[in-house]
Amino acid sequence: GESDQPIKPRGPRKQVSRIVTLKKDTRDVGEVMERVTPLINELKSKIEGSGMRAETVGLIVVSTELKLLTRQKTLPTSISDKEVVEIVRRMLRQLLEEMPELMIRRVGVRFSGLRTHTGQESLTSFL
Repeated sequence: GESDQPIKPRGPRKQVSRIVTLKKDTRDVGEVMERVTPLINELKSKIEGSGMRAETVGLIVVSTELKLLTRQKTLPTSISDKEVVEIVRRMLRQLLEEMPELMIRRVGVRFSGLRTHTGQESLTSFL
C-alpha cells in the first residue's frame, strides 16, 4: 500500500546480535565457543566504536529441533572482551547441564540495553 505520511527515522539501536550455524550439531562447549567468541569480539568492538556500552549480554541457541533458547546476564559497568567470553561460556555450560539432551545447531550472542558511554565508570578505567 501507499501512504502520504512522512517516514520517521528510527531511534537509536537498543540491541545488536549475530547468530551462526554450526558445521555440525554439537554439545561441545569448545566447538560452540570457537564460533561465538569472534561474534562477541566483533559486536563489542562495534558497540564501543559507536561510543555505546551494553547493559546485558545474551546467549542465543537454536536446537536441532529448531527450538530457540536464550540466557542473559547483566554486565558490570567496565568489562573486557575476555570477561564477556567467560560469562557466555558459563551460560552455555549451565544451559547444557539443564538440558542434557540438547544438541546445538545454531548459536549467537546479543548485546542489549545499549546506551551512550559517558565518563569514567569505574576506578580501574581511571588508572
